[in-house]
Amino acid sequence: MQRIYSTQIKMARAYLGWSQEELSEATGVGISTIRKMETGHILRGKTTEAICRAIEKEGLEFVEPEGVRRRSNDVELIKGQDSVEIFFEAMLKTVREEKGEIASMMASQELLASSIGCGQSAKFERLMRLNTHADILCLLPDTASCSLTMPEVRFRRIEKDKIGLAPTFIYGKKHAVVVPNDDEGFQFVVFHSSTLTFSYRAHFLSLWKNAIPCNGSSAQN
Repeated sequence: MQRIYSTQIKMARAYLGWSQEELSEATGVGISTIRKMETGHILRGKTTEAICRAIEKEGLEFVEPEGVRRRSNDVELIKGQDSVEIFFEAMLKTVREEKGEIASMMASQELLASSIGCGQSAKFERLMRLNTHADILCLLPDTASCSLTMPEVRFRRIEKDKIGLAPTFIYGKKHAVVVPNDDEGFQFVVFHSSTLTFSYRAHFLSLWKNAIPCNGSSAQN
């Protein structure tokens, strides 16, 4: 988690016209903690994460070394200990509203499941929630195993060098690159560009057409 300086918090409040009390209310962080941070007391973890989330929700972001800027509407970075939760709920909201399919390119079935926070113990409940609103398609490299039973997902395999290096989700008018992070699990770089997403989806579908269904895949079409 990045370090936040007292000057950055003050600058963000000034930009938004917030008092310390309003920042406290928006973040759920106690007013005494806000005051300590603004006098130079360094905090990390969930406290700074909550402040970053509240500031980013208002369209700002903290930048190195000690700055604040208006965040681009085209690119969103989701990070932190609850990044998987935030990304999953955001993707679910998008497919509820826009329907269509969720297309993904992953190195393995396990990566697909873990990047949205589900596993066998939960019987892939999150995949079921997504599948209620959208077909889920996943391209795997031809070296990957299809040993997991995931009936909500249609898997196909294709030559490894055609998939690319970055795990990717394509959904609605957005696409997201999944960045595994040893310290925090995952980061997600979400692109809010219908033109760019259209190109990604067209590329995915061209690969999908020539890919081979996995043995045991729920759908062979």
